[in-house]
Amino acid sequence: MRVIAGSAKGRKLKSSLKYAIRPTSDKVKGALFDILGPQIQGVGFLDLFAGTGNIGIEALSRGAKHTTFVEKKYCFIELIRHNLQACGFSGCEIIHYDVLKTIPSLHNRQRKFGIIFIDPPYHSDLAVNTLEALAVADIFDKKHIIIVEHGHKNPLPERIGDLYSRRVVKFGDTLLSFYQREKEF
Repeated sequence: MRVIAGSAKGRKLKSSLKYAIRPTSDKVKGALFDILGPQIQGVGFLDLFAGTGNIGIEALSRGAKHTTFVEKKYCFIELIRHNLQACGFSGCEIIHYDVLKTIPSLHNRQRKFGIIFIDPPYHSDLAVNTLEALAVADIFDKKHIIIVEHGHKNPLPERIGDLYSRRVVKFGDTLLSFYQREKEF
């Protein structure tokens, strides 16, 4: 696993052999950031279920203004810190807490993000639950996009609250679903 473009291009990122983790592949990551293109420049990026920090670090490398990482497992918090340091990034917020409890906290703190990436365990209800929590939170910049990485056997609804699916892209067994608030179409 490595950073594939931007200021930290080529830097290797550490993963965990001890714990089950499914980092986003370079192929999917490359396609995701090709789709986002210049939208990544200068935005606040929120990496939910951050794991190794792979996606949030790629966002920083490609010009995101700041990234907030949210991860519940402490062993992965240490991986995120290690990978940020290896890439020379500092000043990032790392939240060691449950994602579904963090979203209201971010709302209460009036934090705003232009891009939110969600990568929960594939065989769980966490993708839908997280979208439901985001639908009632006010943590979006005026222009925003939410991306959910999920398995092809777990399709997501077209609409959750006022969030609508704009696009779904398939890469083998992996899907990327892109959501926005209805009023932003």
